[in-house]
Amino acid sequence: MCDIKTLSKALPGVSSEARGQFVRYCDLIKKYNLRMNLISRSALSEVVPKHLVDSYLGIQVLEHLNAEAPPVFDFGSGNGFPGIVAAVLRPDLNFILVDRDQRKAEFLKIAYSHLGLSNVEVHPGNITDLGDSTCLLAMSRAMAPIPRFLLEARSCVGVGGKVFLFKGENWTTELSECSPQMFDYWSVKMVKEYKLPDKGESERFIVECLRIE
Repeated sequence: MCDIKTLSKALPGVSSEARGQFVRYCDLIKKYNLRMNLISRSALSEVVPKHLVDSYLGIQVLEHLNAEAPPVFDFGSGNGFPGIVAAVLRPDLNFILVDRDQRKAEFLKIAYSHLGLSNVEVHPGNITDLGDSTCLLAMSRAMAPIPRFLLEARSCVGVGGKVFLFKGENWTTELSECSPQMFDYWSVKMVKEYKLPDKGESERFIVECLRIE
C-alpha cells in the first residue's frame, strides 16, 4: 500500500523523515478505515498516487507562505488529505483541520499525535460554526461542490481571504451552477493543473476562491 520505496519514487523531493511519517500515516488510514470509512476500499491500493501525490502537488500553491502567515484551514479535512500532508511538509506553518464528522475529527487527532505534529489543531464541527471572518487562508479537497462550498464559507472567510479548492475535471460545470449573486462576494479562477500517476491519470485542478466583499 505505502512503503519507503514507493514514496521515494512518487515524491522524490521529500525528505526521508517526511517519507517515514507518510508511511505511518498510511498505516493509520488502513487501520482505521473499516471503522471510519476514511477512503473507499478500492482506493486503498492507490492511496499514494490518488491521495498523497494529489495533496503534495496541490499544496505547492502555499509555497510562497512564510512562518508569519496566518493559520491555514483545511475545510472538510476528513481523512487528513491535504491537511496532514501539508503539516508534515510545512512544519513552519500552522494548520487547523475542520470536519463535522466526530469520528473523522478523532482520527485527525490520532494522526497528528501519532506523527508528532505540533503545528496542527482539530476543530470538530461545521465551517459555519466558525466565527465571522475567522479565516484568511484555507484549502479544501472534498467538502462540497463549488456552489454549496462558497455559500457555506462566505461568513467565516474574511474579505481578502483565499480558499484553494482541489477539484477534478468537472470543476467548470460546478462553477457554472453558481448563482450570479455569488460572484458579488467571490472571485474564482483556476491557478494550477496537473495529472496524477494513478491508473486513470486523473486530471486535477486547484481553484482559487478570493473573498472580495
